[in-house]
Amino acid sequence: MIAAQLLLAQRTLRRLGTDQLPSTNSAIIALAGAGKSQAYAMLTRLESACNTLERPPGPLPNEAQPDTIMVVLAAVRDFLLKHPGAAAERGSRHRYSDTFRRFVLGLLAPGGRAAGLTVEQAAEAIGVPLGSLKGWLRSPQLGDEPDTADVADDEQDDGELTSHPEIATIIAEYPQWHGDFSSFCDHLRVQLRLCYGRTFIASVLQAAGLRRPGRRKQPAPPWSAETFRCLFPGAQWLGDGTTLAIVIEGRRFVFCAEAVADVDSNALVGIEIADVENEKALLAAFDAGVTTTGEHPLGLTLDNKPCNHTAGVHDSVKPTKVIPATPGRGQAKAPLEGAFGLFAQTAPPLILEGQSWRELARSVLALVLTTWAWARNGKPRRRLGAKSPADYYRSRKPTEDETQTAREWIAELRRRAELARRTRQRRADPARITILAEALERLDIADTENRLAIALARYSTEAILRAIAVFETKRKLDTLPQQADPARYLGGIIRNIDAKLEIEATAERLLDLRRRHRQLSLRPLERELENLRATTLVGELPEALVTRALDAKRDLDFRFYAGVACDALERLPATKGELLFKHLSRLVASTFSATKQRRHDILARLSRALIACAA
Repeated sequence: MIAAQLLLAQRTLRRLGTDQLPSTNSAIIALAGAGKSQAYAMLTRLESACNTLERPPGPLPNEAQPDTIMVVLAAVRDFLLKHPGAAAERGSRHRYSDTFRRFVLGLLAPGGRAAGLTVEQAAEAIGVPLGSLKGWLRSPQLGDEPDTADVADDEQDDGELTSHPEIATIIAEYPQWHGDFSSFCDHLRVQLRLCYGRTFIASVLQAAGLRRPGRRKQPAPPWSAETFRCLFPGAQWLGDGTTLAIVIEGRRFVFCAEAVADVDSNALVGIEIADVENEKALLAAFDAGVTTTGEHPLGLTLDNKPCNHTAGVHDSVKPTKVIPATPGRGQAKAPLEGAFGLFAQTAPPLILEGQSWRELARSVLALVLTTWAWARNGKPRRRLGAKSPADYYRSRKPTEDETQTAREWIAELRRRAELARRTRQRRADPARITILAEALERLDIADTENRLAIALARYSTEAILRAIAVFETKRKLDTLPQQADPARYLGGIIRNIDAKLEIEATAERLLDLRRRHRQLSLRPLERELENLRATTLVGELPEALVTRALDAKRDLDFRFYAGVACDALERLPATKGELLFKHLSRLVASTFSATKQRRHDILARLSRALIACAA
């Protein structure tokens, strides 16, 4: 190409009456008598044209033989006749089943009926868009997920359903369908003239055990709804604590930030920095809120930590009523939890350099949080009518009816919490409660109304006894962490021991059950494998086993067929095994009905088998 360009330049110079090319671009353009802009524009077009003339060495690809294309067309036709719905067109989009993608990849595999065609020719003959076909043939992309989750289950009896002719038609047609559910509904309405809606068809198939709908998000428990209401500023406050760390000269200090927020104005009214979350920190944050707003709220919602429900807390916040939050649900204090989350996202790293004193760290952290609370409370909110939380709190004055409604709502919340506590106490084992109550009293751990004892009584007796013994021993040997909350530390020991005992007992029983299940489950799989080996060629056995693994409904079946497929791949020659692995990887990546985890798993197994085959 370069030589041809130089020869053409030499001929052009001779026609212009010279044998030597000028040394500058301006002189060249002047010699030709052209304009500068047009000359450079033509240069770009000429370079692009030259690039299209050059091609790699070697003969041009042969045109596909008409016989090959006809063979592919006939194969696609026969497949679609046997698998209705495997390929469907819905507007501008096309839908293909996993069996159709596997069939197409089999056509293009080494030795397949379309192996001699280019990708463009194969796409034209098969009827698949070129981009889609190239995507199937590329290296596996395991990020795609299946569009539908149709699951067949033939174990239910559909005798009553099949008594109606049209319903019997739906049940008979669905097992033969290889497309998505929407296309199946269109097929029934257009081709079979069954005027039923999607919901009715889905109900029939579900009742017959042929299709299981996808899982839906479960609604929140009814007892956790409306744990707080936006009534007016000062009606209900929320209190909670979070753990924060600050680093000074490479040393890390951990504190507890106790905060109190107003529900209606969404204002943070009080903050206290303490060593641990305890009664003192809560009351300090509450007093700061009272100082900020100038009044006590009607209600204060706190989580169910024992330190939040002591007699000292109830007496110190009067006339405010303390409301226990719903156990185990952070949504009960959503405004405050959201505020802590926003601080974690927007706050810079709390790293200071200088004199590394703990009190310095405490004061700096308090200053940062106070500044952040001021800025947050002063930001206008659309929900508050373009007012900031601070302005809204000061300007909003409740009516007498609103105050009464708030008092009734707070009384209802307290009634619910008390009813839930009594229910937990009634269901708990009295012996465990007694043991825990005696241990807590002996260990000087405050427990008003046996709240902590009732909460810990849900764990096993063995875990409770062991944990009390461990705690008392650590206390006697003075090995308890100095800053640890005794109540939370004891609860953590009980919870960990209970989990350990449960896992150990479950593992022993699970081992016995798995041994029995393996005996019962592997027998039919081994019989199916013997039949498959007897009817399948050695070179085709890995693909058949991989297909069985991807279509398996149970994890045991998947692991069985995947393992046997790897063994079959290892027995093949190295050169043939590598070509087969590329084909199998495309087949696995195109099977969207299999989960992403299964596709990753079987590709990892096959790659290890290929390495063993090469070795």
